[in-house]
Amino acid sequence: MPKQAFALEPGGKKRLEVSWKRGFEKVFVWFDGRVVGFIPDRRALSAGQEVRLPDSSTVTFQVVRKFLSRKLRALRNGQPLPKTVSDPERRWKNAYGVLYLIAGINLVLGTVALLFNVEFLQQLGAGLGSILFGLVFLILGYFIQRKSVAALITAIVLFAFDALVGVVLAVAEGGTPSTGGLVAKGIFLY
Repeated sequence: MPKQAFALEPGGKKRLEVSWKRGFEKVFVWFDGRVVGFIPDRRALSAGQEVRLPDSSTVTFQVVRKFLSRKLRALRNGQPLPKTVSDPERRWKNAYGVLYLIAGINLVLGTVALLFNVEFLQQLGAGLGSILFGLVFLILGYFIQRKSVAALITAIVLFAFDALVGVVLAVAEGGTPSTGGLVAKGIFLY
């Protein structure tokens, strides 16, 4: 039986626990080891269900689609619980984590392609451009880590522009754009 535990405040003890059967059926909500709520099925959970806690606060639970999976959203008095799918801190962390990953991949591949003259990587476009791209994304990741909305928007636009340029260049050269590369970039953007 899957379960998920939540703290009510950042850094707090995980006092709230939710357990369910496969597919978010028969959901039990526990607070300090005591059952405080029951949600019968995924249909009810998808609509959003409120559970009142002993401290008179209300937690709303809802299953939301997140790309190819379903995630449990938990809001206490309308605010996301820490480290949940809706928590803004978690979203910022995911954003700069992806940027650092993209930067690292570009820096490593570009450096290897240049230093060791790896023809395969050079044919894929890795080289000085990759290193510069990686450095730009490293800097953007740094500012996103400090919650810069401008850096986040810039990163999204640059990444989408890079994907578009890749498609245009592949078609202009009579080739076919890399479906795998486009899917990977789409996942990163999502």
